[in-house]
Amino acid sequence: MLVKKVPPETLTVPPTAHSPNSTRPVLVYRNVLIDKTPQGAADAIEQSEWVYGGHWKIAENTLAAVPHYHSITHEAYTVLHGTGAYRLGKSSLDPEVDANGEEVGVVFTARAGDVFVFPVRYDLSSLYMEGYN
Repeated sequence: MLVKKVPPETLTVPPTAHSPNSTRPVLVYRNVLIDKTPQGAADAIEQSEWVYGGHWKIAENTLAAVPHYHSITHEAYTVLHGTGAYRLGKSSLDPEVDANGEEVGVVFTARAGDVFVFPVRYDLSSLYMEGYN
């Protein structure tokens, strides 16, 4: 077994004027990776029939901090070390709060062992990373 079997947390964010935001939820599987190495993560992703596209150290990638979305590609991420926060559903053109005074987008924290899936058309950006190697 390459991952622990746990139900996912689901996160949804409505579309904004600048972020299409999918009707499908973001899936967050907490502390499911058993082997927290690049090869262990790749094996876990492939077991789930996702196409392995490589691995990146997001913490060192400044482009990951720029809000963006993929128009035709879902993404699956694994966290091998440390902690990081992501903002979902808010572009850099969106206001901080909507007309009802509610914060635009959702912030979630990912920790070592977590796996999360961003559906196509979800605006996302990394906010910070700590404790990575």
